Amino acid sequence: MAVTAAGAVEVDSLQARPNPFSPNADGTLDTTTMSFFPRTSDAGTTVVARVTVTEVATSTPVDTLLLDVVIPVDSMSTHVWPPSPVANGEYRFDVTVTDSTGSVTRDVKVTADSTPPIVTIGSLGPDPFDPGSDPPADSLRVPFTVTSDSLTVTTTTVLVRPVVGTSADTLGTFAGSGSGEFLWGGLLPGNASPVSTVYEAFAYAVDLAGNSASDTRSFILDADAPEFDFGPGHSDTTQTDSLSVKLSGHVTDAIRVDGVLVSFDDTTFVPVDSMSAPADTVYWETTVVNTARGFRN
Repeated sequence: MAVTAAGAVEVDSLQARPNPFSPNADGTLDTTTMSFFPRTSDAGTTVVARVTVTEVATSTPVDTLLLDVVIPVDSMSTHVWPPSPVANGEYRFDVTVTDSTGSVTRDVKVTADSTPPIVTIGSLGPDPFDPGSDPPADSLRVPFTVTSDSLTVTTTTVLVRPVVGTSADTLGTFAGSGSGEFLWGGLLPGNASPVSTVYEAFAYAVDLAGNSASDTRSFILDADAPEFDFGPGHSDTTQTDSLSVKLSGHVTDAIRVDGVLVSFDDTTFVPVDSMSAPADTVYWETTVVNTARGFRN
């Protein structure tokens, strides 16, 4: 707090909060409140006050909050500004108070910033993701890019969460503009192992003026092997003549089965007819001709 010299008038505790603010009528930090205490050392109990607002970059007057108005000393004078949206930029409040001893002018500056940041999550990988894979596939890569203007600082938080559910693992925060990448090892809060399902990476960016943006990108976590079953009578099948035999079965997975491959006589795995693929359960069938060593899946 400033000390007023004998016979002097002063503007004390001059401030504007919040700073920066975002005058865009979105309900978040749309205005700033300028306040000050007028002080005087003479016998008077009032001063004459003038408060104007100027755009700093152009030195253009844009508003007058008080025009030679008599106000009491030692009482906070408070003014909310602006009454309507204004352009981005720096503004200056000039406060002049006058008493019988003379006058003094003090100023405080604020920044108006209504431009939201832009945050984008890049391609996640590997997708599908299995935390039990060998390195480096045991970690999910979550790349992102943040673009923000230079008026205020932007902070971005990145997390991973199931698309359906409440658990979330915060991967980290990123300050400013630029590109970054976080890694997720597949554990949720409390080191809980996640279930196989659809997850999403979520990035939320907010600047000091309250402007915000977000982005999401989904991926599949699949830590469970599919279950492979043969149809009735096909277990350990051995064909002993040249007649064809039709083999069938189904494959079930908690996430998705994209297709079925079968190897005959220890040869290369080849695709077989996979009805309804992709799906959680896929039925398959194929015809074997003139083979004597059976097959494996």
